Amino acid sequence: MNYRYFLSLFVLLSLPLWIGCSGSSDNPVDTQSELTGQVINTSQIGVRNATVALVKQGESSPTFTTTTNDTGGYVIRNIPSGAYALRLSAAGYTAREVTGLNIAANARRIDTLLGPATVSGQILNSQTGRGLANATVSFNFGTDTSIVLTAVRAITDANGNFTIRNAPSGTFVCIVRASGFIPQVIRNVVFNPTGTTSLPPSTIVQRPAVGAFRIVLTWGENPRDLDSYLTGPLTGTSRFICYFANKGPTNSNVELDVDDITSYGPETITIAAFRDGVYRYSVHNYSDQSANGFRGIVNSPALVQVFDNTGLIREFSPPTPPANAAGNAWRVFEINVSGTTRTIVPVNTYVTGNVGDVSTFAAGSASASVQMSKKHKAVARPEDF
Repeated sequence: MNYRYFLSLFVLLSLPLWIGCSGSSDNPVDTQSELTGQVINTSQIGVRNATVALVKQGESSPTFTTTTNDTGGYVIRNIPSGAYALRLSAAGYTAREVTGLNIAANARRIDTLLGPATVSGQILNSQTGRGLANATVSFNFGTDTSIVLTAVRAITDANGNFTIRNAPSGTFVCIVRASGFIPQVIRNVVFNPTGTTSLPPSTIVQRPAVGAFRIVLTWGENPRDLDSYLTGPLTGTSRFICYFANKGPTNSNVELDVDDITSYGPETITIAAFRDGVYRYSVHNYSDQSANGFRGIVNSPALVQVFDNTGLIREFSPPTPPANAAGNAWRVFEINVSGTTRTIVPVNTYVTGNVGDVSTFAAGSASASVQMSKKHKAVARPEDF
């Protein structure tokens, strides 16, 4: 047998296989890449539920599509080599496209989505009526109030003002926070997609001491001047009246902290300690003291909030007036006190009262000593409020 012949034949037949397994090839295996990214906004906060799409160069439909998580993060894996366009979009934001993107292995990037809205506002201190510095103003889409789902955020300046540019458009819930203050929640805040949305001033309430109540009145641009009235028991059968001309009635443990006469409020009354008996809180329309003054209160719109050391405990808005309604004051609620028990009882009726009159605003009649303010020249009559 000719072994040399067979060996030579084997080598010749195997040579193309060896050549095919070495050197270069016209069909190399594609490398696979991974893209890790985050989509943020003008507040440097991750944009959640944003759509991220990779479109291969020369094609119109996305090759890969994903959605960002609650921090704006995303990962796209097993991406074939090539040039891509990155398309970003989210509700309320202006869509963005990044072209000529060559993705290397384990690529990382951060992209910013901008919105069409500009929003400005001011945060007021319940105890001074002036702007509060260093308050955190957060806006969340919808009704969610958790910090982690904040959409945009701002910090107030020395005068309590803030402005957010390139914000998303839409409807938000606003949460205002500051050290020593009770978080304030404002719902249904709309950011318009065009122009500047100027929000009315918002009040954040300083947390009262344990055992104390704080009553805060806020309203709109009109009427210009609404007044808070609180009456309550003194020793014996006498009663006090607290209002702009008698801000700290003697022996009452009550103080009118802020009296606002230029729209919006706040008007703040603090009850530091209670006596047994009945307290009554009312709102008087000083700007319109006619029998139709109640309409200004209804349309303002006024809001009365009651706080204790734990936070907001009651909230009142003016009731729809009956057809025969008349008056210039809104009798809001009473507080029945017996020992450590304090029961807030809604009253919600419209009455007519004169400046400083006890009988309209008090649960009983008595005399009270008041000092007149330069703001009002009318004689205070304790027997009416």
